[in-house]
Amino acid sequence: MGAGEGLGYTLNVPLRSGADDAFYVRIFREILTPVALTYRPEIILVSAGFDSYIGDPLGEMRVTTEGFACLTESSSTWRKSVAGQAGRGPRGGYNVLGLAKSVRAVLLELLGKPGCRTIGWLRWQMGRARRRVT
Repeated sequence: MGAGEGLGYTLNVPLRSGADDAFYVRIFREILTPVALTYRPEIILVSAGFDSYIGDPLGEMRVTTEGFACLTESSSTWRKSVAGQAGRGPRGGYNVLGLAKSVRAVLLELLGKPGCRTIGWLRWQMGRARRRVT
């Protein structure tokens, strides 16, 4: 992870166009969450961009509002690993209606009104992602 002085501090997960809820949830659950829980950073800042929304003209990804709720739920577990603080900041997206719906889904998840479906649905989605990757 990382290079030079950033060795051990940077983790990038490149994705192909068309990555959907299942791919993103799998990455959060199987890669990012274990790293966050192991590393125990002093601070986590989530720069929440919404250009991966399914209807975004530039992002070329397929994340739904429910997907953003699930990603918020997944990243909320990272707080347990933080020695200091955690924060989120919205960035943007280029589909105004999708941006509004996605930000709403994230805020509702943070307020304890979950928009992420059941674990069974997540397992099914992750199974779909696993089959496409292998």
